[in-house]
Amino acid sequence: MLCIVAALVTRSPRAAFLPEFIRTYAGDALWASGLYFLIALLRSSAPPFELLISTVLISFAVEASQLYQADWIVELRHTFPLGYFLGYGFLWSDIVCYSAGALLAFLADSALRARRSF
Repeated sequence: MLCIVAALVTRSPRAAFLPEFIRTYAGDALWASGLYFLIALLRSSAPPFELLISTVLISFAVEASQLYQADWIVELRHTFPLGYFLGYGFLWSDIVCYSAGALLAFLADSALRARRSF
């Protein structure tokens, strides 16, 4: 939940104090991190690498879905919270941010699991 809240904060008008780079890209990376941890919560016995692959595939699919611009899905994208989940338009930079966010979550999860095994 913390990742999702932080992602929303980066897109808020109140985040004007943040550097432009953070406001532009951090939300997508945090979105993917939040997705990773949500999948981890739902599939607690899955190995981290499997969670990483699932996160990347889902986030890439969501981004690719933005290429589809039928009226009904455009209307859904303009509702809360679906607009935040589905996004509005395809951007290659989002793919990079999703990859970075998923990888960071994977690394954090792997480190936490290794620490717990001691």
